[in-house]
Amino acid sequence: MSARFGIGGYIIGVDEVGRGCLAGGVTVCAFSFTNNVSHAIRDSKKTSKTMRESLSDHLKQNGVYSIVTLGVELIERHNILETTMIGMSIASQEVAQILYNQQQIDPNEIEVIIDGNRKPKYLEERSIPSIFPENTEFLDNIRLSHLIHIINSHKTIQNTPNPPSYQFKCIHTFVGGDDLYQEISAASIIAKVHRDLYMKELHQSYPEYKWDKNAGYGTKEHVAQILKHGPTAKHRISFLKKIIP
Repeated sequence: MSARFGIGGYIIGVDEVGRGCLAGGVTVCAFSFTNNVSHAIRDSKKTSKTMRESLSDHLKQNGVYSIVTLGVELIERHNILETTMIGMSIASQEVAQILYNQQQIDPNEIEVIIDGNRKPKYLEERSIPSIFPENTEFLDNIRLSHLIHIINSHKTIQNTPNPPSYQFKCIHTFVGGDDLYQEISAASIIAKVHRDLYMKELHQSYPEYKWDKNAGYGTKEHVAQILKHGPTAKHRISFLKKIIP
């Protein structure tokens, strides 16, 4: 069993889900195939919920992956773009680590392909900024698992990223990449399924906002509930400036 070899090298696909939501964290997945799959894989937004869930399980059995969810507190501290870039860097490094440990694949042979038009500078610099605030009072009031949650194909769950150390062969971005490359589509599907489950868990604590249905996106019903009940600790206050007078 080996990682998929593309035109220029082994491939890790990266995508995010939840960047535009009003509530909940942003989830990033990095994925690399270790087996060929017969299923047609499309962008998660163009796949039904039932099909996504089935595909997610199938993909996890035929590849290596890392899912990184970064919480509202980090989004508010760093902004959503910076937080997403950090998540992409962590997830890519995690998958590279697994490929190296399992198959001795040199990261210099790996191409990272990312959906969108922004390349995480931290992957090129092999550095990740301190995502945890130095303010100990801030950390005392927030569980570390609320800041960042990482799970990979080894089923390892952790709340602190491994130090980045790998230099990849190249890093490419593609607008609409989730329709162009199966690795990105796979990452999109796994991230979507994972984040939907995460939002269903948050829904249990805040049922009036219907996060089990809207996943934190700014639907009319969600906005109406924010105006009626006010924001929660899981809302992105910086995203609500045009909603709350």
